[in-house]
Amino acid sequence: MKIVYLVDDAVHPWGGVQVVLRQADALHARGHEVTVLCRSPAPTWYEPRCTFATVDDFGAIDAIDGSGGILVGTWCRTVPSTLGVPNAIPVHFCQGYEGDDPQHEDHLWTIERIYRLPAHKIVISDFLARRVASLFGDREMTVVPYGIRDDLFGPSTRDDRTPPRGRGHGPLRVGLIGPYDVPWKDIKVGIEALRIASGERGIEVVRVSPTPITDRERATWGDLRVEEHTAVDLERMASLYRTLDVFLGTSNGGAEGFFLPAVEAMASGVPCILTDIECFHTHGTDDDRLRADHAMFVPVGDAGAMARAINELAVDRSLWSQLAKRGLEVASHHTFSKHVDAIESVFSKLVAERSTTDCAVAGSASERGAMCNRMIDSALITRKQSGAHAAVSLARAACTLTPNSADAWLCLARILAETADLSEARSAFERARALCHDTPEIAWFEGRLAHVEGDTSEAARCYERAIGLGHPGTRLRSELANLETCIC
Repeated sequence: MKIVYLVDDAVHPWGGVQVVLRQADALHARGHEVTVLCRSPAPTWYEPRCTFATVDDFGAIDAIDGSGGILVGTWCRTVPSTLGVPNAIPVHFCQGYEGDDPQHEDHLWTIERIYRLPAHKIVISDFLARRVASLFGDREMTVVPYGIRDDLFGPSTRDDRTPPRGRGHGPLRVGLIGPYDVPWKDIKVGIEALRIASGERGIEVVRVSPTPITDRERATWGDLRVEEHTAVDLERMASLYRTLDVFLGTSNGGAEGFFLPAVEAMASGVPCILTDIECFHTHGTDDDRLRADHAMFVPVGDAGAMARAINELAVDRSLWSQLAKRGLEVASHHTFSKHVDAIESVFSKLVAERSTTDCAVAGSASERGAMCNRMIDSALITRKQSGAHAAVSLARAACTLTPNSADAWLCLARILAETADLSEARSAFERARALCHDTPEIAWFEGRLAHVEGDTSEAARCYERAIGLGHPGTRLRSELANLETCIC
């Protein structure tokens, strides 16, 4: 098979990028023709064995003869470039739903329309599949859980590693992994928990980040003893896990898709303290998920609960050993070979299905999706540069050429609302709503439309619906609070 991965940035060792590069190399080792196209230079932390090419944009797909193979968008922004290439099969490799990240509030409609594009979705966990299906339907979607290099990750043989540790026994080494500046990683809360725990016993934080650790973060450490590591390669990471006594996972919500470090820590025999989010309850088998005894689960954002769990593990030898044992059992279900087998099977199935389908018919959905997306982009650029009135005709053209596209009608509705043509905007919105699932952005825009129509009660109901659907933004909540003040 020909397989082309589209990667936005490989400079930093983000977990999702690491997965893609190792997946690509594993498929290359199995004899497939694999290329990674990337907008950044090649990574310094990893040397790809498959073909790696740096490009300014993804138009170079044709130049490497990508047509006739699998084109994989590895982050939502790369997915549109997988469409419209003759005979190629577009795939959206979803490692976390970007629309649940509060940082992306201003781009939520863009994210939602990318998820409505006709690309086969591969998602990395059952809970992520449920989330995506609830917003965009479950057609053309396959679940393929992550896998870890079980030849690298394994428990330490040190005899002195089992707690109790701390006062008189050396510091308790606690791993905390992730970028400080990504809000849903909640590293700040983890640091607070470790500072609290350090009041009970000696703590040594093993702080690992894919990006440089900043002075702003260091200022939060106080008197904590911290061992810093940045952009760590896989082999070194495996060694670091084996020096840990406890692993602390602090992520706070749905934007976390799988979090490989937790499973890597379990595979290394390290007991885990994890926040009580869906992501951490999808590791292992169905039975493991029901038992939920492979980690100590603590409330999201509760530094005190995390600190208490750390100190409990430090003195309870039986609990420490039980969690280490269960973690090893759960991690054993997530081997890298199983992951690659599953990915290869999905790709092979897609290619086989394409071979029995008329190529012109098979490619038409992809081509229509690409064309519609380009027309919407053109309308939005025109609106930004020349105003809403100048963009109306482009939005109408998108609706005429792709009448079954919810996003074409949404584009028209948004632009018409800015021209104060509220009746036509409402009509276009209703066309859009009939063509897609209800989503946070759909509900938000309906609320905004109701507001400008003068119906503040209906606007408030729509905003509440958007929050219920998982809208991540603070601006929406401010708008709702202002509306409720007006209603009162």
